[in-house]
Order: sequence, then C-alpha cells, then structure tokens
Amino acid sequence: MNWFIDRVWLPIFERQGYTALSTLFMAGFFVVLVEIYWRFAQKFDQTKFRNSLLPWILVSGPFRFLSGRLWPESLWNVTPGIFLLICAVFSALLFFTGYDLTRKIGYIISLALLLLSIQFLRFSALSYVSLALIVSFVAIFLLSKLAWMKDWLAWAPHVLESWISSFGVMAGLTELHILAGGLMSVHPILFGLVKTAFLPIIFWFLRDTEASQKTFLGTIILALGFGPGLRDLLELLSI
Repeated sequence: MNWFIDRVWLPIFERQGYTALSTLFMAGFFVVLVEIYWRFAQKFDQTKFRNSLLPWILVSGPFRFLSGRLWPESLWNVTPGIFLLICAVFSALLFFTGYDLTRKIGYIISLALLLLSIQFLRFSALSYVSLALIVSFVAIFLLSKLAWMKDWLAWAPHVLESWISSFGVMAGLTELHILAGGLMSVHPILFGLVKTAFLPIIFWFLRDTEASQKTFLGTIILALGFGPGLRDLLELLSI
C-alpha cells in the first residue's frame, strides 16, 4: 500500500509531478472508465449528448484554474477527480432533466467560473498566447484537409492545448506530465510538433469505427483536450 501511495497516489493528487507508474495507472483507469461510461452514453443521441456535455467540458478549465486561488486543491478538483465529479453531475442532470436544461445549466456555471477567473488574469504573456494561437490555427487548417479529420471539434482543442502548453513553458509555466515534460526538456516546441503529428494517426485508426461510437470517442477526446487547454490558457494569461 505504501508503494502505491508513494509511486502513484501522491504524484497525482499531491501535485508532486507525474511518474511513469502514475501515468500508466491514469491511462489504464481512463480506458476502463470510458468503456464503462459508454454503456450509459450509448442510450443517447450522440450529437445531442456532445452538445449537452460541451459546456461541462468548459466548466473543467476554470474550475481547475481557480483551485488554489479561490478554493483549496482537493481530490475532486485535480485529475482524475475533477473529471469524475463533472461526469457524475452531468450524467445525473442528463438522465433526470434532458439535453436542453443540462446544457443551459452547464453554460451558466462555465460563464460564472470564467468571470471569476478574470480577476487573476494579468495579460503580460499575450505575445506567447498570440504565437500559440497562430501556430494552432495554421495546424488546424492543414489537418482539416485530411479526409478522415472531419470531426474537427474532437481534435482541434488538442492542437490548441499542445501549443498553448509549449509556449506556456517558454513563458515560464511548469509542465507536470512526464511525456510532455520529457519532450519539452529537449525543447518546448517539440511537444506541440509531436502531439499535432500524432492526432491524424489516432483518428486514422478510428476512421472505420461505428458511427455513434465514433462520435462518442470523439467527444471523449474533445473533453481531454478542451478542459486542460482552457486551463492552460488561463494559466498563461495569469502570468
């Protein structure tokens, strides 16, 4: 038990920096969670499901950003706890209230959190933000020309997240994830290049997936990029 706490639990929940073991644990946990959640999600129209979930993905970014600023960090506002919490609230609302009300509540909460975040923004790193956005939009434009990359909403946030992270480290932010940190130790730009290059490979393997499941997987991929990307953008703007 002490071995698990020292090598897996503390690096994740005490923000001590991810290790290879904690990264593998997170990956395995995520795969199992997605497989279980699909049994619930497959009952819904996947386009409406994504539209209802989108504002809740927005919630995760400022909610994580404000942790340690307006409220203390805890098990439920760091990965993976924050995803479990938002997933549970969203799923309960969707099941009991339907698509429209779930979506509206999500947008109200996300807007409130974004407004609360404004007080911590300094905008001194706008040059890095501008460079990240320019590179991201060029990459998104080029990748969108590929025949199997039509679900741009699923992968575009990952392009933005990768370049915001890369330029964020150049601006002085710290990268905790072991794979991204390893690439950035060579040069911060390398992470953006590698992640952007891997996205079309991932979606090429998903190209023949059954339509509803493909949309669901796209939604999950969207969530993994949009929330952290928005949090990283807020962190960069707060320097």
